[in-house]
Amino acid sequence: MDYWREDPKYTPGRNFNILHGHICPYRSHSGALMIIEYDVMTDITNEYYRQLVYDTGRSSCVFGFVLRDSDVSSETEGILSALSANLVRDEKRSAWPGTILYGTTARVIEYVVSETLINVVQESAPSLFSWLWPTHPEDIFFIDADHNILLETVSHEAFSTLRCTPPPSTIIQDLLHMNAIVPK
Repeated sequence: MDYWREDPKYTPGRNFNILHGHICPYRSHSGALMIIEYDVMTDITNEYYRQLVYDTGRSSCVFGFVLRDSDVSSETEGILSALSANLVRDEKRSAWPGTILYGTTARVIEYVVSETLINVVQESAPSLFSWLWPTHPEDIFFIDADHNILLETVSHEAFSTLRCTPPPSTIIQDLLHMNAIVPK
């Protein structure tokens, strides 16, 4: 489903998209720019995690995760409350970035990205794969304005794919040097 549309007040040099009434500035990746994919080989923790969330969030318009159909923890309730102003959609789905379910659905929640959201995601978990039930929502993802999935995770399988445009940012270079990520 395509839920993006261009802002009618577009001004050259500054592009915007509107997502359910939220203005979302972005750098479009449309056209000739290529996207490089990396497999995440190990959990990304501490300052590397915070910087990855910051850089990925700044290039994204949508952040999302999955909630299981069971009681939510106090940590999850706090995350849901802190992000409630950014809510875009909350629905049952059989697919989301990194996962396709057959014959069942899960609750997928999406938010418009903001500085507040980035801070909440940075502070809510110490690492990329710490987003695990029962304490946290699972399978976090970031999507840019061109619908490119920049980060997708399957937390319980310690699987993640990261995508970005060249040149690689400092955090990508650091993670490559540490062998935490490898090009696909």
